[in-house]
Amino acid sequence: MKSFDIVVLAAVLSSSAAWPASASWERVGSVGFSMSDNHESEYRNFTGGALDLRAQNSDVTCQSVTAVYGNGSSRPVFSGTLPRGRDVAVGLPEPQSNVIRLDFNCHPAGSWGARVNIAAGVGEHAPLQNHVPIQVQEWRQILARLF
Repeated sequence: MKSFDIVVLAAVLSSSAAWPASASWERVGSVGFSMSDNHESEYRNFTGGALDLRAQNSDVTCQSVTAVYGNGSSRPVFSGTLPRGRDVAVGLPEPQSNVIRLDFNCHPAGSWGARVNIAAGVGEHAPLQNHVPIQVQEWRQILARLF
């Protein structure tokens, strides 16, 4: 690989790694799950363009996470796995609307219990798409494969 290509690759990687940090995150709350209790709601009143979900104690598999808005509408915002200890930024389909409740249909993937911490992205640059930030170790592995 030429040195110019390396410089361009490094610029792209550093800009994409820093992108989620431009949002202003405010803690909204948390929800807990067990193998027998997989439905949970968090009642809050916030407006924002994105959510940040972070699983604790175990990976969490979600069949659905739904935002319920003040005007009565509801929209699915996430389904999939939340890796333990990793932030997952999720864009809200109605970023200027008031969210009054988040409904979770999730369960812990590898233990008897897990918790999901929730933050709302309220900054003007809040991420507007699903995004799992890549850890430094993963960048090292990616770069090692390239060179």
